[in-house]
Amino acid sequence: TVGYPGIVMRTDDGGQTWLHMNAYFDGWLRSVHFTDPARGWVAGQNGTILHTADSGKVWTRQATPISGELRSLYVLPDAEQGYAVGDHGTILHTENGETDWTLQASGLTDTLNSVFFLDSEEGWIAGQNGTILHTTNGGALWEKLESGTSQWLSDISFSDADHGWATGPLGIIHTSDGGSTWTRQGITDMSLNALWFTKDQYGWAVGE
Repeated sequence: TVGYPGIVMRTDDGGQTWLHMNAYFDGWLRSVHFTDPARGWVAGQNGTILHTADSGKVWTRQATPISGELRSLYVLPDAEQGYAVGDHGTILHTENGETDWTLQASGLTDTLNSVFFLDSEEGWIAGQNGTILHTTNGGALWEKLESGTSQWLSDISFSDADHGWATGPLGIIHTSDGGSTWTRQGITDMSLNALWFTKDQYGWAVGE
């Protein structure tokens, strides 16, 4: 888990105890992603992406071409290909996982809050004004989908190429056709901030 100022915490026992790891960063960290117990990344304020190869004992800053806020990152299991998204329509991509990140074109200025990839080619992004983007070629081209809402979307997750969920102040919206159409799931009218689904469609959501 990550937070402010530069907080990174790790558990080795399923959350019964948490150990503070020193990332030597004093700004907001918004997102954390590990591909195995050793290799992980965190992202946040000032275009910051930090990487560890030893379970968080040592963190190294990776080069990014931006200074704005990064709000979400996702690295594929090979620990080579990764994506980060944030303010002003920013999408960053790495093909080596260990060093630098480059910009991809979103065609937007909206804040992008969440990125999720199913495999090396297909992924989705959710953000401000009901924004949902979709790629089938690793981000070479991002297509804007019609979400049916203009509200803030804070997170997005898919269990397979067809079934996905996004969340925000409206609760949860769901697609069963890869994002072409979205419908509201009327389980709550509370504001939700994050959700995650497994491949067998088991899911969890948290919020206010």
